[in-house]
Amino acid sequence: MFKNGFLSHADAAQYNRNLVLNYIKDYGPISRTQIWEEINLSRASVTMIVRQLLEQDLVHEVGVGESSGGRKPLFLQLNPNARYTYIVDYWEPRKVFLTNLTGEIKCESSPLVFKKYCSPEDFREIVMQGIREIETKVEVDYSNLLGLGFCMPGTIDFRDGVVIHSVELGWRNVNMKELFSNHFPNRVYLERTGNLMALGLCAKREDVSLCTHFMLILFATSGIGASLIIRGNCQHGSNYMVGEIGHSKFDDSTLCSCGQKGCLEAIIKENMANNRGRVSEEALIYLARAISSAINLMDTSMVILAGDLLPTMDQAKQTFLIDAIKEQVYSSKNRNLTILTDGDGENSIVLGMSAHIFKENFGLQISS
Repeated sequence: MFKNGFLSHADAAQYNRNLVLNYIKDYGPISRTQIWEEINLSRASVTMIVRQLLEQDLVHEVGVGESSGGRKPLFLQLNPNARYTYIVDYWEPRKVFLTNLTGEIKCESSPLVFKKYCSPEDFREIVMQGIREIETKVEVDYSNLLGLGFCMPGTIDFRDGVVIHSVELGWRNVNMKELFSNHFPNRVYLERTGNLMALGLCAKREDVSLCTHFMLILFATSGIGASLIIRGNCQHGSNYMVGEIGHSKFDDSTLCSCGQKGCLEAIIKENMANNRGRVSEEALIYLARAISSAINLMDTSMVILAGDLLPTMDQAKQTFLIDAIKEQVYSSKNRNLTILTDGDGENSIVLGMSAHIFKENFGLQISS
């Protein structure tokens, strides 16, 4: 977003710096000449920006290329260990991670043990114990620390850092930025677990371009939800409630943890309880109805099914689910629709938060 509809000199400088940094991150090793030829900045601007990035240790020179005459070009590459981030993943087994700019896990805590419906203050103390444990294993330079990221269940206001409502935690309107302000002033990031899994699954794919426009991520775990990615960005909605397909209504008898009756999430949990924890074909039919309705509504071209229920399903059941979705999608033969599965999305959430924090610090958006 542009301030007053145009870029100030400082905004333009920041935008150009981030443009060069992201290009090096995505396409490095790459020469200065390749950069200015591809991103439409002058040679002088690229030279100055690269000098700044080298001074900030965000990129480094990694080798020499072939010359067509004159001096051989030096290649540039992102320095992934220039900055670090603490990430708290509430998804089991619930740990604190120390990651670098590319999401590589450099160190992790032991599993964090939270009491059911623990208070925000107790939550903070347990998280800080995990951070202190990491700092007994590795030296952390806080001048190179981008901040603390939380991957949380529930309805999340990512802009203000507020857990609006989390049934799992028993919280309403908990401001995580204020909760951790003494430890990480102005450097606390918060996002919904499903959105981060979506971003992480994108980052793990070799052809990232397939994931940057329209993708719907659905995952079936202790809850069921969807995350919508458009042009590489998570969609949140005016009330931060995009993707709550787990609370689609299918009957009026089964009580849900949200307090209403007939929610898909409650029906599938009850069905699994009656089937010794196994996912039955009946449950998959309910799930297929919800997913196909979401596809009909959003017209997404790619759906990735992920979550910890998938590994409990054999290949036959996964195929059954995909076929059931396609059968119930309107005009499926005329759609460009790909449906994939991605296991339990191991480390995808942490990778997604790392990508989110990188974008918040070095992205191409200009904040108002």
